[in-house]
Amino acid sequence: MTSEKAGETDLRLHDKVAIITGSGTGLGKGIAKRFAREGASVVICGRRIDKVQETVEEISGAGGTAIGVQADVADEASVKHLVAETVSHFRAINVLVNNAGVRGAVGDATSMDLDGWWEALRINLSGPLICARHVIPAMKESGGGSIVNIGSMRLVHVKAGAAAYCASKGGLIHLTKVMALDHAADNIRVNLLSPALVLTPFTQYVVDDFDDPEEGIRYFGAQYPLGRIGTEEDIANAALFLASDESSWVTGAHLNVDGGMGAK
Repeated sequence: MTSEKAGETDLRLHDKVAIITGSGTGLGKGIAKRFAREGASVVICGRRIDKVQETVEEISGAGGTAIGVQADVADEASVKHLVAETVSHFRAINVLVNNAGVRGAVGDATSMDLDGWWEALRINLSGPLICARHVIPAMKESGGGSIVNIGSMRLVHVKAGAAAYCASKGGLIHLTKVMALDHAADNIRVNLLSPALVLTPFTQYVVDDFDDPEEGIRYFGAQYPLGRIGTEEDIANAALFLASDESSWVTGAHLNVDGGMGAK
């Protein structure tokens, strides 16, 4: 078993520098820890600096290399600061995982809170664009890299009352494809990874209505062809593939990690 420390040349992200947005908790945290175990120097960022620092300490305590930066992906000045701190510390950026996201407004077109609608668009759709806008020049200086946009099963399987989330995540399909074409000549690959249900602080609400959370997990798991909901490790492993050189001929792709739900 490897530690979370970079330096072993057989590790899949040896000597790579990766920014993972929204990595203080949940899927982003799981991805960051997986990348660190595979040799990457990781930049943990999010709006909650306490959670960012917790993740940095976990990775560093396990022998990995990580720094934390407070950042809001919807704020261009904040993203510029994130990129500057990364380059100042590590001198390169090779991987960007656009993971930060919000649920946004709930309700139909006549009842949803428009502030929540705009928040979803700013963070879920504009955020990945803003991050890519400022990371790509550094990636080009590093000889290329990989951008992994985190989507959702709601790109295809929409849900009533979730227009803000579904629309903001749905836009990532075309953003990913266009960016892949725009930057292929720079040796920068751009792909979309769409998870189905994984129980994290972001999705905990789905089982809150059950008297026993385990009953909720079993209920939702039974709806998937593979008979269970996903894990943070399932998503982190898929992100690792897209970030690593193992996917060097993959760009503009959409990878569903959904337990077979997309086949139904």
